[in-house]
Amino acid sequence: MGVTTKIETSDEVTRRIEFQIPKAVLDKRYDQELRRACSYIQLKGFRKGKAPRNVVEQFYGGSIRSEVLSSIIDESFKEAVLENALNIVGAPRIDITDPEKTGDLVASAEVSLFPDPEIKNYFDETFSVEVDALSDDDIEAELKELQKYHANYEDILDRTKVIEGDVVVGDYQGYVDGAADERMKMSNAMVDLAKDQTKKEFITGLVDKEIGATADITVSYGEDAPRENLKNKDVVFKFTITKIQKRVLAELDDELAKKSGRAQSLAELRDNVAKRRRRQVKKNNRDLKEEKLYEELIKKNTFIVPQALIDEQIKRILLTHGMVEQKSVQSHEFNVEPYREHFSSYAETMVRRAIITEKIIKNEKIEISDEAVNSWLDKQAEEMEVSRKEVDRNFNYPEQKAELKRYVAYATVVDKLLDKAKITEMLRDKEAK
Repeated sequence: MGVTTKIETSDEVTRRIEFQIPKAVLDKRYDQELRRACSYIQLKGFRKGKAPRNVVEQFYGGSIRSEVLSSIIDESFKEAVLENALNIVGAPRIDITDPEKTGDLVASAEVSLFPDPEIKNYFDETFSVEVDALSDDDIEAELKELQKYHANYEDILDRTKVIEGDVVVGDYQGYVDGAADERMKMSNAMVDLAKDQTKKEFITGLVDKEIGATADITVSYGEDAPRENLKNKDVVFKFTITKIQKRVLAELDDELAKKSGRAQSLAELRDNVAKRRRRQVKKNNRDLKEEKLYEELIKKNTFIVPQALIDEQIKRILLTHGMVEQKSVQSHEFNVEPYREHFSSYAETMVRRAIITEKIIKNEKIEISDEAVNSWLDKQAEEMEVSRKEVDRNFNYPEQKAELKRYVAYATVVDKLLDKAKITEMLRDKEAK
């Protein structure tokens, strides 16, 4: 094609591809495209394809030349990527340094490459980690929550003033910018002042109020508001108290066990709670070890991560947490920059973990067969004490078999690393959790 290409290395994951495009190449392609345009363009006063070249050029020359430039640069870029086996991530940054019609055109593309670090010494890691242990108090705490969930509510008749810990019943209407919002209106609403989830504004706004009184409660919403029209708004709730109640815990007995749907007797319920909590503690401790393991591996194996990979991970985080819609993230106009400050550090860690794991999978030649996937799913069903059918449904198997194989490969790597690591476990202070 006559285009001269030169590749410069900026750092281990950044390349600058420079293209020198001779004027003769540009002119030839421009002439071809202009003649093609003359064959089908219809201008006022001329039949289709019969307008003189100079007239067509007057109207369309600029746009045709721009398309030719873009086309040649795109072709040259793709050719350079293929010839040099560049594993590119993200979009290139194109810079045209000499766009004049006279003389050769010089353009450059700065590209980021997928990191290909050498990961070594990943077995036999030595580290200390704080872990949790299951206690009788943990089991009793969960049973207490079950009693609260199945509690009954009784009217308080010996006083009329609200105190902390009461359950307040009443009617409320929310006002946004001074206007009543019908979606924020409720009769016989119950506000449990003892619940951690209850907004503190409701607690302070209702305590010391009398039955029959109306409290004006202002709640300030930020960017994480449940609805778009509430973002960064102050909502005023007018809450009229109709009665106050107290919560009466359900008895901890066989009846509660049956009502919970988890057992037929209190002894069975207690045993089921203990089993579930043991599984949870085991998983949490494994997660803590895995986090510390990768912290050490990341510290030991340094490499540059392109911003494009971090941005893609931020998008996945936003999607996973339902903070943006998929069609929004997939749009070329989506701007990830506002989310970088909050998510970049975590996203970069996740990218580094993935790259390190992929390299270990490659180094150790780990391949996951269909039989291995089935065995892994059987193990999950056994550990969670659920049916294999339910596990398949949770992992969308076999529809997502390929993704699951990748997941099992990752899990296999982590198992191998943890099995060979020298880990000192220390009991974590529960008050500090």
